Amino acid sequence: MSHMKHLSALDIAFLASELAKFKDSKLQQVYQPSKKELILQFHIRAEGRALLKVRVPEAIYLAGSREEAGEVSGFCSILRRKLNGASTTAVSQVEFERIIRFDFTSKNSSYSLFLELFSKGNIILESEGKIVAAAEKQLWATRKIATGQFYNLPPAVVNPKTLDEKKLLELLKSTSKTDLVRFLAMELSLGGLYAEELCLSSGMDKKAKPSTITTPAAKKILSSLKKLLKSKLSSSVIYKDGKIIDVVPIALDYYKNHESKPANSF
Repeated sequence: MSHMKHLSALDIAFLASELAKFKDSKLQQVYQPSKKELILQFHIRAEGRALLKVRVPEAIYLAGSREEAGEVSGFCSILRRKLNGASTTAVSQVEFERIIRFDFTSKNSSYSLFLELFSKGNIILESEGKIVAAAEKQLWATRKIATGQFYNLPPAVVNPKTLDEKKLLELLKSTSKTDLVRFLAMELSLGGLYAEELCLSSGMDKKAKPSTITTPAAKKILSSLKKLLKSKLSSSVIYKDGKIIDVVPIALDYYKNHESKPANSF
């Protein structure tokens, strides 16, 4: 693959549903091979040891083994001190953000580990609303990621999971995007691939001007969107001319003429 696929918010929704298997597991050890990488060693009941490798902002995946990590950084030693031996109480996507959240309880404290999979990426440990530690100090126009600060989410995006017809029509009328596919990709945070898929599945012209979309057409888009969000996980690797060009969590019409091979997990 010539480039790393950027995970869209919808990819992350599917990833989070697979990562739910870590609920009720125990975090045994944390390794930090580099600034934006973590290896989390869990013990899953009935399955045994599982290594989860995190490389923000690009990837989260199950690893077969871990490479030797160098010096233990300050950040890593805080994570070990607070989280080693902790139980995982939940794994979730935060709203429709490109953020995965692990909730832990240990002794008499609870912590959340936020994996930010957008922009430059970050890993943040939070407790009672405040940042305990972060892989990298970051200053944004709307938020400050630093020890002792309140952990604030990025400015809210539209959550397609809770979108209704009235709101969709309002957004279509007010958008500055010139065509439907761009509107779906950016304003509904679907990303390019799922925006294309939604145009195909709802039978809409992807170049249609958003402000011209009628109420019946908006209804069609909305029902196709709900179907897309509820798709059954069915991961596959997509090939073109024998080369891998994509990896997808669900079956897509967009790739129906491509060669694909099933994968057992996204």
